[in-house]
Amino acid sequence: MLAHNWQRRRGELDIVGLDRQTLVFFEVRQRQSQAFGGAAGSISLRKQAHWVRAAQLYLQAHPHHAHRHCRFDALLIHGSEQGGTIQWLQHAFET
Repeated sequence: MLAHNWQRRRGELDIVGLDRQTLVFFEVRQRQSQAFGGAAGSISLRKQAHWVRAAQLYLQAHPHHAHRHCRFDALLIHGSEQGGTIQWLQHAFET
């Protein structure tokens, strides 16, 4: 993990990490119910656009990572934190 809860005025990233040489921007989504698509269904096109913008801001602030391949992953929490399950969705979307 390189950063968590990274925030700037125009963007926010839940977690930034490395998977080998790939820079990964994680979004954490939790839903109690699977209704309306559950946690994965909450990643709208608008949310994706904000996620990409925040990643661009992170790369501007950390130019030493600019040479890396980037990936957008989601950590999906289904149910409560105490009794739920966590799913790691790699390549949540392509840019």
